[in-house]
Amino acid sequence: MLGSLALGIIASFMGILGGILAAIFIVERYLEHRRRENQKQQALQEASYQERWQAYIHGGVSVLSAIITHLSLFIAYGKDLYLQLLEANGDTSDVPNSIGDFVPWLLNNLQLSRRAAKEAENTASSDTVKHKGMGEREAIRLANEFRDTPSSSMTCSRRDLNILLQYLRVFATHMRDQIFLFQPFLARRMELGVVLVRLAHSLDDAAEHIERLLLSGTKAGKPLTSFDLDTDFTSRYCSLGQEAIQVVNLVWAHAKEELDEPLA
Repeated sequence: MLGSLALGIIASFMGILGGILAAIFIVERYLEHRRRENQKQQALQEASYQERWQAYIHGGVSVLSAIITHLSLFIAYGKDLYLQLLEANGDTSDVPNSIGDFVPWLLNNLQLSRRAAKEAENTASSDTVKHKGMGEREAIRLANEFRDTPSSSMTCSRRDLNILLQYLRVFATHMRDQIFLFQPFLARRMELGVVLVRLAHSLDDAAEHIERLLLSGTKAGKPLTSFDLDTDFTSRYCSLGQEAIQVVNLVWAHAKEELDEPLA
């Protein structure tokens, strides 16, 4: 009787133990499955982040910064020194003399350059060709020029200022679009976010300064048709160009980081 009872207890205990072991095994398998799924999900999220980051940093941000840099060079130094600083070779007769004609020419010229760069990228290794709007060495050299070379005075028409004002507003709007798109990267790239916001404010300040100049530009109660822009005006674009180049430098710094230390 006692033996049967003991055997029954042992059998019940073994059954309970087997159930516990089975439950532990099932839970471990479940947790392992969840861990693998989480790893896959994290890998997909990281891949998505990298794709968005690549499109962001090698797309709108770098190109817009290059446009602002070229525009600032032209306004601060005039056509002749602009071409000299860019070390332009060959026929440069198509480069306009006035601000109003230069801005649309610049945008069209950079569009053609990007198209040529894209064609080169399609025929080369994607690991070796990346178009970022402005080369690293060129950015450093031009930053030094903005810092060390005094700006020049210039004369422009009311039309020139109106066109410049319109494009500055457009660039400021695009810059804010870029800042909005940048939000997912703020946790890792706060320095770039700060520089972009500063550049957007500077574009606003430049536009407001032109607005005031146009409103006050009258003679004998009639609007002036031409304006003599002194170095106080043009020197503003040395600062604007330096801020745009800061963005370019950060683009290249992050590009190097991507190669040397990929994001985890």
